[in-house]
Amino acid sequence: TRRARATLEVAAGWAVAWLAAGVVVSALLVATAPAPAALTAGVASAGAVAWRFTRTQRVALARCHRGYAPPLGAGAGPACVRFGASLGRDSLLTCGPSMVLMAVAGHHLLVVVALGWVAWRDMRRPGDSPGDAVAVAVLVATGLFAVAQP
Repeated sequence: TRRARATLEVAAGWAVAWLAAGVVVSALLVATAPAPAALTAGVASAGAVAWRFTRTQRVALARCHRGYAPPLGAGAGPACVRFGASLGRDSLLTCGPSMVLMAVAGHHLLVVVALGWVAWRDMRRPGDSPGDAVAVAVLVATGLFAVAQP
C-alpha cells in the first residue's frame, strides 16, 4: 500500500542522515585515537552539555514533534524521502552530541541507558528548562564515567 511505502521512504531518508553522521563521527574517532581516551570523553561530554543550551538544539527538538501525513500523488516518493531526511537532520541536531558521547564511551550499557533516558525525557517534555539541570547532571555523570573507563 502507499502508506507502507511512505513509511519505508521516510525511514530511508532518516537513515541516510544518521548513516552520514555515523561515517563522519567514525572518521573523527579514528583521527583522535592517538589522543588519551579521557580527553576525548571529556571533550565529548563538555560538547554535549554545551549543546543543550543552544538555540539550534531547542528548535530541532521542537521540530522532532512534527506530524506527517504522507502524500499520495506522483511526487510522493521523493517527498517522503525528503521529509525523512529532515526528521533525521532534526534528530541529529537534537541528540547527536549525546550519541557522540555514547560512542566515545564504547556504548557501555550504563551510558546507553542514561543517555537513552535523557533522549526519552526530552521527547516527552520538550522545552522543560528547569529539567535541563537533571539532563545536564546525567550528561556530566555519564562523561565522568566515560573518562574513568580504562
